[in-house]
Parts: sequence; structure tokens; C-alpha cells
Amino acid sequence: MLAGRTEIIDRTDGADHLITGAGPGEFNGELGLLTGQTVYATCIVREPGEVLVVPASAVQEVIETIPALSDVLVTAFAARRMLLMNAAAASLTLIGSETSANMLHLQEFVTRNRIPHRWLSQDDTVAVSLLERVAAAGDASVWAVVRGQKALADPTPLYLAKALGLELAVHQEKPADLIVVGIGPAGLSAAVYGASEGLSTIAVDDIAIGGQAGASSRIENYLGFPTGISGGDLAFRAEVQAL
Repeated sequence: MLAGRTEIIDRTDGADHLITGAGPGEFNGELGLLTGQTVYATCIVREPGEVLVVPASAVQEVIETIPALSDVLVTAFAARRMLLMNAAAASLTLIGSETSANMLHLQEFVTRNRIPHRWLSQDDTVAVSLLERVAAAGDASVWAVVRGQKALADPTPLYLAKALGLELAVHQEKPADLIVVGIGPAGLSAAVYGASEGLSTIAVDDIAIGGQAGASSRIENYLGFPTGISGGDLAFRAEVQAL
């Protein structure tokens, strides 16, 4: 922002909910700039002014080549994804019994992938009103309402990811040098070191980046974290590093 002011808002429930703002000398953008994922929130101009637009490809180049700026940008992007996790939870609503197998599977998927979401019981008045508004028809053990506009009946994690624009599409025109199957700490390390050696690298997992370690509440024996770190935070940092 060179002049003026912008605001990041969530419009999922039909009203504008302020998440954060930016003025002169500050910048917008979060982790989606590195992953190519669909944004969760809307940016609006609150006060007319002037902005400097930096393409995502240039942001990635800066992160790779200018350590001083990389530290600031990556730290901010990661923190803002955490902010969205708390502030934009209504962008995805899961409706159904909290103990059903489908619900548990989807909750594991969205939680471990740090997707902003909320859970509502099918008897909740907000859930009933929301399903009526999006014209959800038929029977389903779990409804997933995306950004208050589209209802998915018993979606698989992959289908839900595609609906959210979260799948990391691979545009591979020739055979890859290295394919890593299973993205726990070992898989992430292999991906980081393979890519750093100039290998064309693809890493895949069926649920979430981080593997079993990503579900651990506390890891106290990982080198470099003398006071311990949660498995989710460790996996998140490694994911950003790999990207």
C-alpha cells in the first residue's frame, strides 16, 4: 500500500466481517501466493489511494533470492493463514453428526490442512437456515457448504479440496526426477533436499502434509526446537519450506 487503505473481509454469511486492514507501508497477501490456492477472503478499498501490485511469480523469486525480505514475507504469510483459520471459519461449514465416520474423516482433513471451517449440528437453526438458502436437497450424513453458496453431499476430501480451490495442481509435461509418496517429516525432508539439488520433485499424500507427526500435540525431541513444537506447526513450517 503506497496510499489509502484496504480491508480484508469475510462475506460468507452475507455480511462484511472485518478480518484485518492495511495502510501505507503495509502489504496484503497470505500463503496462497506461494501455493496458487484460491483465496479465502475478499480485499476491498476502504480509502482511495495507490497500490504496488507484485505478481505471485515475483513474490516467489524474492523469497528465493532475498533472505531479509523472505523472512518477513514467509513469517507474515504463515501468521495470516493462522489468522484466517480463526477469523474466516464460516468460509466452510460442515453440517452433520460430529461422531459420524464421514464427519470425522472430513474434520481430520480440514484440520490437518489448516482449512478455515466451522462445524454445526444438523439440528442447529443456523445450519437449517443455511441449507435452505443454498437449496440443499436429498439425504446426506454430512453436508459441506462452501463459502455460503454451494452445498456438497457427503464429499470426499479430494472433492472438497477441489471445490475450495485447494488442490495443488501438478503441471508436469515430462517425467519427474523424484516422486515422494507420503509427506511426513521424512518425506518433506526428501522433497526439500531433492528440489534444492535441482531435481524436478513431486510429493503426494492422501490426507495432509505432515504425516503422523502432524497430528501430534507436542514433539519434544526434534532437533532445533529445545522447548518442543506441536506436530501441526512443525508440518506447517516444513510445508512452507518445501514450497
